[in-house]
Order: sequence, then C-alpha cells, then structure tokens
Amino acid sequence: MNEGVRVFTAVLTGGPGGGKSDGIKYLLEELPKRGFAVLAGRELATDLFTRGFNIAPVMNDPVLNRECQRQMIKTKLAMQKQMRDFARLNPAPLITDFKVLLLDRGTLDDRVYMPPADFQKILDEESWTIESLGEEYDGVYHMTSAALGAEEAYEKARANNPARRESAEEAREVERRTRLAWAGHSQLRIIENIYGARVISFEKKLKILLDHTLTMIGMRGGLD
Repeated sequence: MNEGVRVFTAVLTGGPGGGKSDGIKYLLEELPKRGFAVLAGRELATDLFTRGFNIAPVMNDPVLNRECQRQMIKTKLAMQKQMRDFARLNPAPLITDFKVLLLDRGTLDDRVYMPPADFQKILDEESWTIESLGEEYDGVYHMTSAALGAEEAYEKARANNPARRESAEEAREVERRTRLAWAGHSQLRIIENIYGARVISFEKKLKILLDHTLTMIGMRGGLD
C-alpha cells in the first residue's frame, strides 16, 4: 500500500502539563502550510479511561498492571502500523512522497508506570527490546512539564482543569521518569520551559517544537 511513500513518525511525550496535546494541534496547523500531509493519532490511555476502563484498581495490582501495560504496548504497535498505512494514503498539499504521522505518547511511555523488572519481563516474554520499540519513531519530542520551570503556569492550568490531578511535585516525578523512559533514543529532543535562565512563553515553546520537527524531517527524510 503506497510502500514507496515515506512516513516520518514522531511521538510527543513529556510530563503532565507540558503542552503535548497543544503541540500536536500546532503541528497539524503549521506543517500543511509547508506542503506536508499530516495525520495525528489519539492517546490510547485517554481513550480507554474516558470510555469506562477503571485504571486505579488495575495499577494497584502488580500482576494486573503488568498485563495492562503489555496490552497497551501491543495495541500501540498495531495502531501505529495502521496509522502509517493511513498516512501514506493522506493527500498532500504539495509534498506527495513524504508524509508525517504524529503520535500522542509511544510504547516506551509505558515504562513510567511499572517497576523496571516488570517492564523487562514483558520485553523478554514478547521478544522485544528497548531499541526495537524505540525504532518505531523517527523523532521523539519531550514537552517538559510546566511544573518544572514554569510552576505558576502549571498551577493556573491545574486550577482550570479538574482532570489535572497531579500536584506540582507529583508532576515533576512523572517528568523525571518519562525522561528516563526515553533516554538513549538517538532522536530525542527535550523542549524545556527555561532557556538562557529565562522562562519562555508557551508560544515560543511551540515554535521550538516546530523548528525541531522541520530540522528532523530534513535529516531523516533527505529533504533539501
């Protein structure tokens, strides 16, 4: 199915309140202006939780949680394959042989929610490696939680969003574990809240994300 069409697959990850969802929306608006056909996937965990899956008791049971994370990874791998096929079919405004797929979190994010030994057990039983899972993604963009460097913005967003349950301290811990989960990926780009000892605006953060994406598309896609 249009196997000659290249699909640049990028995953957006990061700690709570980092701007991941807004980043995907921004790229969906900006990349087509530059001629690219862009397709974005939804976050699997959010879809499950908002459609009746009760995660709390599962995460409190180590055996159930390990099986849950295994199924999450398997589902993501299957969905990513299907999304790439759809991306190849996606009509492009200008560049027809190179498409972009944006993913809301990836398989290595599941490392955050289980002990390292449990994750290794899944890898061994499924004949996966960290490297093989990471190879699914041409680019990894980590949107740093606002709780790390832009605390005032984080607390304001938290006050306006009942679904944002993590305290700033809890958000920083998830941020730390998420960075560790993706550490070592050759195309990891961490987009901070502070540059040159100054807190940047969220608009600037989005522009940095776009710059990284355009640069990486050129690197990975061989575009001039």
